[in-house]
Amino acid sequence: MHTYFAYGLCISSEIPLLEFQPHRGTANVFVRYVPEPTGRPVPAERDYDVEIDQGRARFWFRDAGEFLVLDGRSILVHPMPGADEGLLRLYIEGMIMAMLLYQRGASVLHASVVKIGSRAVAFAGHVGAGKSSLAAAMHARGYPVISDDNAAIHIADGRAIVHPAYPCVKLFPAIAEMLGFGNDNVRALHESQKKIAGIVRGGFSSRPLQLERLYCLGRQHPPEIRPVSASQLIIELLRNSVPTRWGCRGDREHLQRCGDVARVIKAFTVKTFDTLDALPELARRIEMHCGAGEKAANTSLGLIDPREALAF
Repeated sequence: MHTYFAYGLCISSEIPLLEFQPHRGTANVFVRYVPEPTGRPVPAERDYDVEIDQGRARFWFRDAGEFLVLDGRSILVHPMPGADEGLLRLYIEGMIMAMLLYQRGASVLHASVVKIGSRAVAFAGHVGAGKSSLAAAMHARGYPVISDDNAAIHIADGRAIVHPAYPCVKLFPAIAEMLGFGNDNVRALHESQKKIAGIVRGGFSSRPLQLERLYCLGRQHPPEIRPVSASQLIIELLRNSVPTRWGCRGDREHLQRCGDVARVIKAFTVKTFDTLDALPELARRIEMHCGAGEKAANTSLGLIDPREALAF
């Protein structure tokens, strides 16, 4: 058995979870193999299947097998014959862990998170929006990474608290090279993946932090950073959170969680980068926006008179 720490949980696993941090302690989450499948047969024409019920969720992938998530505590794995354990690992660290966190009461955003000052800032968006790349670019500017891909958020004392995940960001090799990730700070994820793992162990924040703001990334957004209304923020949270981001139906509790998060954070739209050389400039603008306000950040694009920014 292997023991790891991620998202504030001690995880005992029969499957190596290489991105998670090794840990010694009493486990409150267990990952183990089971000899027989636990769900209904899957139609032959499907590549995956998802069933989500109260306290129970079943995932099936043609290239990996079946995963059963129970009560936020257990992950049972029945692999397909000959399934690669490295591929099982990626599913567990991604979708399966997201479901377990959701069962434990978290709002789980498809987002990457960094620490700016004493608080957390998240980048959310659809697949390919540049969340991990922007988090890595912020890391290159000296800001610790908190989470990549899954952001687990709990509401406590009227604040949104985000729990650190593991010290890696998933990057395309060209982006990792541009941002200065050397050979000692990258490793392969799996032969099926185009992305690699960028190691940010030296700049990883291991303590829960208050989530102050959320940047919604998209190529359809205008070039200036704009605030998001409360109603639009709830839509963005629903769109980018578990389970609705998988095309599964949410329930009243899911809507309530999104509403609770929307009430206590600020949110903005950001046009994501289109070329590699635009990524460092986008990171600089986010840094300015967090530290100097919206007007100063947008001035760098010529969208606001500099005299207005000085008066902000």
